[in-house]
Parts: sequence; C-alpha cells; structure tokens
Amino acid sequence: MDKNTTYPLGNEFADYQRKSVKIRCQFCHCNVQTEIRQEVGYGSYLACIGICAVGCLFGCCLVPFYCDDLKDVVHYCSNCEEVVGKATLF
Repeated sequence: MDKNTTYPLGNEFADYQRKSVKIRCQFCHCNVQTEIRQEVGYGSYLACIGICAVGCLFGCCLVPFYCDDLKDVVHYCSNCEEVVGKATLF
C-alpha cells in the first residue's frame, strides 16, 4: 500500500459497505484491505417471516438464509483478524 495514503481508522469509517474497504485497523494500526464474511442477520429473518406470512411454509422460508444479499457483512482486519465493522441490511 502507498505510504502517503491515509486510511480511515477502523471504527471512524462509519460507511462500511457490502464490499471490502481500505482502512487503518484500530487494533493493530496497519493499513489493510478488510476481509468480509456474510452472517445471518435481521434481513434474513424478516424475509423468512415474510415468506411464512404469505403461506409458503414448505422449505421456501429457508431460502433467505442462503441468499448472501440478505445477510449482514462483517468486516475483519486482514492482519489481526479482529472485527472492525459491520454492514447491515437494516
């Protein structure tokens, strides 16, 4: 990474997105590109409840738990593996 480039300090960068971002980790103080992982969140549960509400009970309600667009995205430091931020659907 370019030494003259400044990156936002982990938790000061409030706009975590659904894709990897460049930050300065608040734990190890390294300039890193975050690693992202999808985790089940409120979006998945709300979609599941919505599908059940319209009468699709035979396994269709489980589809949101396999759809990455409905999951929360958790950002990890690629150096120290600490959680540095989270992008939620709601």
